[in-house]
Amino acid sequence: MPAATARSRTCTRCEQPKSPEEFYPYSHGWCCDCYRAKALDRYHRLKPAAKRREGKAQTRTEKPCSDCKKTKPIEDFARNRAHRDGRDNLCKPCQKTRRQARAAEARAEMAGCGR
Repeated sequence: MPAATARSRTCTRCEQPKSPEEFYPYSHGWCCDCYRAKALDRYHRLKPAAKRREGKAQTRTEKPCSDCKKTKPIEDFARNRAHRDGRDNLCKPCQKTRRQARAAEARAEMAGCGR
Protein backbone atom coordinates (compact mmCIF):
# COMPACT_ATOMS: atom_id res chain seq x y z
CA MET A 1 0.00 0.00 0.00
CA PRO A 2 1.45 3.43 -0.92
CA ALA A 3 2.18 5.79 1.94
CA ALA A 4 -0.12 8.78 2.49
CA THR A 5 1.41 12.16 1.69
CA ALA A 6 0.84 15.43 3.54
CA ARG A 7 -1.93 16.45 1.08
CA SER A 8 -3.78 13.13 1.07
CA ARG A 9 -6.21 11.24 3.25
CA THR A 10 -6.60 7.51 3.66
CA CYS A 11 -10.04 6.02 3.10
CA THR A 12 -11.09 3.96 6.12
CA ARG A 13 -13.00 1.51 3.93
CA CYS A 14 -10.65 0.75 1.02
CA GLU A 15 -7.53 1.96 2.88
CA GLN A 16 -6.21 3.78 -0.20
CA PRO A 17 -4.55 7.21 0.10
CA LYS A 18 -6.52 9.76 -1.92
CA SER A 19 -6.61 13.53 -2.35
CA PRO A 20 -8.94 15.48 0.01
CA GLU A 21 -11.16 16.40 -2.98
CA GLU A 22 -12.08 12.73 -3.34
CA PHE A 23 -13.92 12.75 0.02
CA TYR A 24 -17.39 14.06 0.85
CA PRO A 25 -17.35 16.55 3.76
CA TYR A 26 -19.28 14.22 6.11
CA SER A 27 -18.41 10.79 4.73
CA HIS A 28 -17.01 9.36 8.01
CA GLY A 29 -13.61 8.83 6.41
CA TRP A 30 -14.83 7.07 3.27
CA CYS A 31 -13.83 8.24 -0.19
CA CYS A 32 -16.53 9.20 -2.73
CA ASP A 33 -16.16 5.89 -4.60
CA CYS A 34 -16.69 3.79 -1.46
CA TYR A 35 -19.58 5.99 -0.32
CA ARG A 36 -21.34 5.66 -3.70
CA ALA A 37 -20.70 1.90 -3.83
CA LYS A 38 -22.26 1.49 -0.37
CA ALA A 39 -25.32 3.58 -1.36
CA LEU A 40 -25.78 1.59 -4.58
CA ASP A 41 -25.46 -1.70 -2.70
CA ARG A 42 -28.07 -0.56 -0.16
CA TYR A 43 -30.43 0.52 -2.96
CA HIS A 44 -30.22 -2.87 -4.68
CA ARG A 45 -30.67 -4.71 -1.37
CA LEU A 46 -33.83 -2.76 -0.44
CA LYS A 47 -35.40 -2.62 -3.89
CA PRO A 48 -36.65 -6.27 -3.88
CA ALA A 49 -38.17 -5.76 -0.40
CA ALA A 50 -40.19 -2.80 -1.68
CA LYS A 51 -41.55 -4.93 -4.51
CA ARG A 52 -42.57 -7.67 -2.03
CA ARG A 53 -44.48 -5.07 0.03
CA GLU A 54 -46.31 -3.82 -3.07
CA GLY A 55 -47.38 -7.37 -3.94
CA LYS A 56 -48.81 -8.00 -0.47
CA ALA A 57 -50.86 -4.81 -0.54
CA GLN A 58 -52.57 -5.90 -3.75
CA THR A 59 -53.49 -9.42 -2.63
CA ARG A 60 -55.10 -8.58 0.71
CA THR A 61 -58.84 -7.81 0.62
CA GLU A 62 -59.68 -7.53 4.35
CA LYS A 63 -57.89 -6.33 7.45
CA PRO A 64 -58.70 -6.08 11.19
CA CYS A 65 -58.81 -2.60 12.77
CA SER A 66 -56.47 -2.34 15.76
CA ASP A 67 -58.95 -0.06 17.60
CA CYS A 68 -62.45 -1.51 17.09
CA LYS A 69 -61.11 -5.05 16.35
CA LYS A 70 -63.56 -5.53 13.45
CA THR A 71 -62.42 -7.05 10.17
CA LYS A 72 -63.25 -4.63 7.37
CA PRO A 73 -62.56 -4.32 3.62
CA ILE A 74 -59.14 -2.94 2.79
CA GLU A 75 -60.77 0.17 1.24
CA ASP A 76 -61.89 1.24 4.75
CA PHE A 77 -58.24 1.86 5.70
CA ALA A 78 -56.27 4.92 4.64
CA ARG A 79 -53.15 4.38 2.55
CA ASN A 80 -49.90 4.46 4.51
CA ARG A 81 -46.66 3.53 2.74
CA ALA A 82 -44.87 3.14 6.06
CA HIS A 83 -46.85 -0.01 6.84
CA ARG A 84 -45.98 -3.36 5.32
CA ASP A 85 -49.34 -3.86 3.62
CA GLY A 86 -49.57 -0.23 2.46
CA ARG A 87 -52.58 0.60 4.66
CA ASP A 88 -53.03 2.18 8.09
CA ASN A 89 -53.80 0.09 11.20
CA LEU A 90 -56.95 2.03 12.09
CA CYS A 91 -60.06 2.10 9.93
CA LYS A 92 -61.19 5.52 8.72
CA PRO A 93 -64.09 5.87 11.23
CA CYS A 94 -61.76 5.06 14.16
CA GLN A 95 -59.19 7.53 12.86
CA LYS A 96 -61.87 10.21 12.64
CA THR A 97 -63.00 9.52 16.23
CA ARG A 98 -59.43 9.78 17.53
CA ARG A 99 -58.76 12.95 15.53
CA GLN A 100 -61.93 14.59 16.89
CA ALA A 101 -61.03 13.61 20.47
CA ARG A 102 -57.54 15.12 20.10
CA ALA A 103 -58.99 18.31 18.64
CA ALA A 104 -61.48 18.62 21.52
CA GLU A 105 -58.63 18.06 23.99
CA ALA A 106 -56.58 20.79 22.33
CA ARG A 107 -59.54 23.21 22.37
CA ALA A 108 -60.12 22.55 26.08
CA GLU A 109 -56.45 23.09 26.80
CA MET A 110 -56.42 26.37 24.88
CA ALA A 111 -59.57 27.53 26.71
CA GLY A 112 -57.71 27.10 29.99
CA CYS A 113 -54.95 29.45 28.82
CA GLY A 114 -57.17 32.52 29.25
CA ARG A 115 -57.74 33.31 25.60
